[in-house]
Amino acid sequence: MFQDPGTTLRSAMSAPIFSRFFAACLVLSLTVFAVTAHSLKQASQQICEQLAMRGITTLHFLEDRLLSSLPLGQDSPMQRIMESAPLRENILFVAICDDNGSYAAHSSNNLVGSRLSISGTEAPGNSFGSRLLELLPNKDEDGCSWGFIYLDGKKMMLVHRSFAGPAIPPRDHDAQKPVPGRPPQHVLVALNTASVGGMITKYRRSAMSAALGIVLGGIVLSLLFTLVQRNIETKKRMKATEDFAAHLVEEVRRLEGEVARKERLTVIGSLTAGVAHEIRNPLSSIKGYAIYFAERFPVGSPEHNSARIMAQEADRLNRTITELLEVSKPTALECTVQPVAPLIENVVTLLAQDAESRHIRFELDLGREECCIDPDRFRQALLNVCLNALEAMSGGVIRISTGIPPENANAFFFIDVEDDGPGIPEELLDRIFDPYFTTKSTGTGLGMVNVAKIIEGHGGKVMISSQLGHGTTVRFLLPKAFPDHSAAVRS
Repeated sequence: MFQDPGTTLRSAMSAPIFSRFFAACLVLSLTVFAVTAHSLKQASQQICEQLAMRGITTLHFLEDRLLSSLPLGQDSPMQRIMESAPLRENILFVAICDDNGSYAAHSSNNLVGSRLSISGTEAPGNSFGSRLLELLPNKDEDGCSWGFIYLDGKKMMLVHRSFAGPAIPPRDHDAQKPVPGRPPQHVLVALNTASVGGMITKYRRSAMSAALGIVLGGIVLSLLFTLVQRNIETKKRMKATEDFAAHLVEEVRRLEGEVARKERLTVIGSLTAGVAHEIRNPLSSIKGYAIYFAERFPVGSPEHNSARIMAQEADRLNRTITELLEVSKPTALECTVQPVAPLIENVVTLLAQDAESRHIRFELDLGREECCIDPDRFRQALLNVCLNALEAMSGGVIRISTGIPPENANAFFFIDVEDDGPGIPEELLDRIFDPYFTTKSTGTGLGMVNVAKIIEGHGGKVMISSQLGHGTTVRFLLPKAFPDHSAAVRS
């Protein structure tokens, strides 16, 4: 079964982006809810502290009233003070207990003399005040303590401060130390926590709503950012795909041209192989008779000159047939690893006299590159390119240089042959390697075909660049190491 490539591409594009999106949303949610929970805890503590401050304020008010009253006794105004205490909002009752837990005074007169019964205060061994302090964990520097208790099944906050004797010690003294000879007593303020719970619940709802809004807003922003990022990445991939497709189209066209060229060479080869021998046999006879007649007539006579021309034309025709055979048959290479600079210098030496007669000079810039190369075949290819340059110029410089291309520095090196000739029109560049294509009146159109065949046989490539009026550059791109050193023949 075949999978839709578009689906596969979309899945590959979406998976990492949306994974990051969900991870970001999860982190955002956990962070917001953690911060919200911490804020709720702090808010609950602040609300409870505010409620406790109300109780402490009431407790101090009672102390001031007691300090200004008569000494405690049977006719003590303590009960009247408790009954007359203003029970503000959230205050359930105010009372004074002895160290046994009995109410000595209470804002409700009917509870005087009864015992304050709180779970945990009936344990034997410690006084009522000590056990009460254990139940109220929060304390301040004035000796006030407070905490939550359950009384008659109802939850409330109890604020407590102890004192001894008829007078309450100042607040900057340790209230837990009784006056000698006096039994300790305890001032109590009970506060209703229902409103506190309502405030906490209201604040919790507001905080959770805000947290949920932040999370939803963050998710929306993350989603928008993710979609924008995905759109950008999609455009980048589309651009890369378009570039790759254009490269593929160009490569396919190049390969199609290469295949067409090789097909033409194959057709030429099959025709040449059969015809070459049939032409060469009578051609040898024609040349032999031309030499015979040239020897029969005096040197300089018209007959002698005509016979010599016949022999030269036979040689030229024989060379054409040889080039045809070179194109049609596989290139046999006898490669050895050696530097290319001496081979280039040898070709320049061969052409020095011809170049001088045309007022052309060579400039060499050669490195120490080595290659597994067939020296004879390489010289043949380079000689052909240099002859084309000489024939295209009427003076100037031919520059031959070697170097390493930056894009293939580890595998290839180049040899450039640059001339000062008239250049080649752009529309003709693609036809340079076509068999029988030539712009010279005496050319066969097979020279550059053989050059490409030899260089490609070495695993290389021939490239041509030219500009009218500025000359032509032919580049041999050759591998530093032969692809298969054990091969004796490369086709």
